[in-house]
Amino acid sequence: MADSGIQGDGPELDAVRTHLVLHSRHAGLLPPIDGVSLATDDAVRLEDEVRRSKRWGMGAKLCIHPKQVEVVNQGFAPSEAEVTWARRVVQALADAPLGAVAVDGKLVDKPIAKLAQAIVDEAQAAAVPRPQDAARPTGLTTGI
Repeated sequence: MADSGIQGDGPELDAVRTHLVLHSRHAGLLPPIDGVSLATDDAVRLEDEVRRSKRWGMGAKLCIHPKQVEVVNQGFAPSEAEVTWARRVVQALADAPLGAVAVDGKLVDKPIAKLAQAIVDEAQAAAVPRPQDAARPTGLTTGI
């Protein structure tokens, strides 16, 4: 980014990331992948960057070092609380397919239903061991 005059990878690029996410979604594309973190020896900084990327709507983050992979994968994986909520939403919709549904006092509309199903699907996919992972050395798995 040096040729643009932008120095750093902080809030000065927030607008670009936001536009990338919005345009990707508008075009029906998968969530974009955020750029790399230079924090190869700072797990706390990397965790913060991953949380920020996920909040923006990014679907993954590029890694430049094998030490980053686990932190990034864990950061983008749905939490237990998210999975529990998503399963409750999916079950509530199954129990009342023709009626309005509220979960935790909030109405569940189509985008929320799609989000809940995506979280359940992601959790199920993550729970299934992949044959190619068994052959990989520890710490070098991918899934981003």
